Amino acid sequence: MFIPATVRWFFLAAFFIYAAAMILPTLIHIWSLRLRAPALIRQPTLSPAHQQILAPTVRALAEAGFGWPIPVQLNNITIDYSFGYLLNRPESGTAALVTAPAIPTADVTANVSFISLFADGSVLHTIQGLGIGAVATPADVHTEFVATRSPAATWAAHEANLERLLSRTAPSTCQPDNCLEAINERYYGRLLPNLVAQGALVADGEPAGYYHFQWREALRQSWRILRGRRRLRQTVRLVREEALPTNFDFDDLPIALEVEAYELNQSGQKRRASLWGRLALIFGSLALFYLSFSQLFHVRQILFLLLVLVIHEGGHLLGLKLRGYQNLSLIFVPFLGALAAGQKERETLFDRMLVIFMGPVPGLFIGLALLGYIFMVTREWLPDPPLR
Repeated sequence: MFIPATVRWFFLAAFFIYAAAMILPTLIHIWSLRLRAPALIRQPTLSPAHQQILAPTVRALAEAGFGWPIPVQLNNITIDYSFGYLLNRPESGTAALVTAPAIPTADVTANVSFISLFADGSVLHTIQGLGIGAVATPADVHTEFVATRSPAATWAAHEANLERLLSRTAPSTCQPDNCLEAINERYYGRLLPNLVAQGALVADGEPAGYYHFQWREALRQSWRILRGRRRLRQTVRLVREEALPTNFDFDDLPIALEVEAYELNQSGQKRRASLWGRLALIFGSLALFYLSFSQLFHVRQILFLLLVLVIHEGGHLLGLKLRGYQNLSLIFVPFLGALAAGQKERETLFDRMLVIFMGPVPGLFIGLALLGYIFMVTREWLPDPPLR
């Protein structure tokens, strides 16, 4: 079947624009991340603010049999870190890690996870929420996410799995004086070497102890983000509203890596995108736009069309800027036109309406200015054009 050259160029350009606009920014962000081995670091004490925020959760865990709170700093897999307490329940070889959330609210005053060590070297880690520093783990590390705000419900889920595993193996010795070191050695210290062994990470030369994703793994992570973003947003909304259906199965989501990649991407969107990356996207799409019309129009006509598009899309960019969007960019679409793009964490209907209606505003003001100029010169608002 014969396919016209213009149609082939259109689909090729459309694929390139999709890849550049959707995959490339996420791919660059994931690949540029510098990861380090997570670890618990003992602290002399916590600040009064942290003590006040975490006190209710620590008291609730004490009622469940957890004691000996140790002030700790949790170095996450990324550069971020958080402060909290490590509590111990020696008879089951289980520790509770309580850390302060990034933004405490009336509903969420602490992040809680439970870690159990076993004599055969296996680990059970139960996390409250959709993922706190989750990465692909070794085969003998069992990680579960519990969609609840309640530490008690998280502990109930952990205890159920704990009983199942204790029927096959004995708990490991995890006493208050060595629990922190045991968790670092047998759990956190194994996570990144496991990813290196799988070929997903490569050690950086400088600084020592940091890693980055291989391009292939970064591409896989980026694709997982794009594929799972809608489902994850829906899940996050249901968790926030505590409206998860009783038959909801988290196994439907490849959650161990997908949630982590999604949250890394969400945190990256809050930072300003690379200027060079945005310029490459603009000029790359501009070159394809010119190529798509070069066989149809004269150069002067293409330049005039570009001027009209820049003026119109400039209005959309102004609307995006006024409503607090980030990472603004202008993308030219071959055979079609152009579009203004930006990112905002919580977009409202008013935001969308304002951005849409701001498009014609620059052209409207330019038209009114030209109309005023014509009136000043001819003393007529819309004079008839001269006959030739």
